Amino acid sequence: MDEGFFCKGLNMAQEYIKEDLRKSDRIYANRLRTQILEEFYLDNLVPKAYIYTLCNNNTIRLIFDINQFCYLLGFSYFGYNGILGWDSLHDKNISISQLYDIANHRQEEIRITSFPKILNILDNPTMYLYENKNMRYKSDYFAVWNDGKRYYKLGIGTTSNGVNYGETYQVSLINSKDNQEIDPSKLLTVNHTSIISKEDLHFPIHIATKEQKNKRGNLSNEEK
Repeated sequence: MDEGFFCKGLNMAQEYIKEDLRKSDRIYANRLRTQILEEFYLDNLVPKAYIYTLCNNNTIRLIFDINQFCYLLGFSYFGYNGILGWDSLHDKNISISQLYDIANHRQEEIRITSFPKILNILDNPTMYLYENKNMRYKSDYFAVWNDGKRYYKLGIGTTSNGVNYGETYQVSLINSKDNQEIDPSKLLTVNHTSIISKEDLHFPIHIATKEQKNKRGNLSNEEK
């Protein structure tokens, strides 16, 4: 086969659509664009709430919002943050392989291209209590899944009003020394898991978001 033709074929490989991300075991950076990642995030994470009842009687009520997206995936390393970063990544629709200085951010490239595996974590997490001793993460828990080769780790933080959110997402080899989040002495059994629509999520009143509290107040006024 002509080498030039072969290389041209690789360069013209079909770009991913959002449905591909759920079924592809390996994602290539040169075929993945930021809009597709955002569509995956909007379809699979934002509309849902993940509820985990733990053996220590705590309950994690985990939700995802677009303002967490850039930090969660590591786009902050490339200058994209918060909702403005989300909007910019959508408008530019950048190929992951074309992110500025991506060649010097191999770990972030793996983190981004492995992000669809977060669904494996959320469906069947191994949960660890995390004590933030060095301010590396703001997570209170790490939910972990592995494929026999790598750990995929979702750090779960807690806002001041008690709502849980995805704080960081990390990928590391199982035999790596960079797995301090996984401490067998901090393992927590997940007694029950449920995945529901975010709209159906009912927080206890003391940890309800401001929007939910206002909604309840309006309903009470309507009943009077």
